[in-house]
Amino acid sequence: MRFTAAYLGGDEPTLNLLRGSTPVYGGVEPFREYCCRTFDITVDVFRDIKLAYRQGAQKRSMPILPGASVAYWQLHRSAEIWLTTTRPYLALDTVMADTLFWLEHHAISDFAGLVFDDGKYARLAEQVDPERVVAVLDDYHEMYDAAAEIFGDDVPILINGKYNRDVMRPTMMSMKSAVRDCLNRVNSWMSAAHA
Repeated sequence: MRFTAAYLGGDEPTLNLLRGSTPVYGGVEPFREYCCRTFDITVDVFRDIKLAYRQGAQKRSMPILPGASVAYWQLHRSAEIWLTTTRPYLALDTVMADTLFWLEHHAISDFAGLVFDDGKYARLAEQVDPERVVAVLDDYHEMYDAAAEIFGDDVPILINGKYNRDVMRPTMMSMKSAVRDCLNRVNSWMSAAHA
């Protein structure tokens, strides 16, 4: 949001947004639509801003969800972990380097695979047998819905956060609770596989 405000020249409506006079994104509508409505811009302008954000290596400094690094290592001991991202794999030469920098910066390494695609869960299902996917953690409800469609309603977990606080899904929880739930799912899957 700050980048968008700066990109648009920091006029009064955008500065008011940052001062808190405009409702903060709650996750109900797609972020693109929220930005277009809030900043009164077209989708083409939004895409230009998003491209400028990516070209400026801003992805390297994106915050991580609280508890995500710890969760990764707690789950890593028991499960094969694949990381998925909607960061565009074809659009920019720097995306892979920026993503790997971000992962290393947050002590996330030694994962089984990394998938780049807007349809990241469809791509994951092409690379990993969907029967082996026992949990998908995401903080974006549209990606939760995509995972449910591909892997089944009992697989995705929507991680609660400030940018999806207005969204409701059947399986929503904190990162800490998600780790416990995932470990239970992995144990159940392992028991069934060896039965």
